[in-house]
Amino acid sequence: MREAGRRNGRRAGAAVVAVLAHAALLPVLFAARGDPGALPLPVEPTPILVELVRPPEPPPPPPPAPTQAPPPPG
Repeated sequence: MREAGRRNGRRAGAAVVAVLAHAALLPVLFAARGDPGALPLPVEPTPILVELVRPPEPPPPPPPAPTQAPPPPG
């Protein structure tokens, strides 16, 4: 369970880094389309909140199958 939590945390962190990296490149790409001598616009840091939640607990195991009762004596 702990390993899955770490794995999900790494995935969320990687996703945040990817979003920030792409957001940082947008002004450069748009500036490149305009005036060739234009400087890229400054990038304002924007906080991105990511909520990490615990996955739901697995359902309880099914009850054991009923066993056949022995025949009554007699």
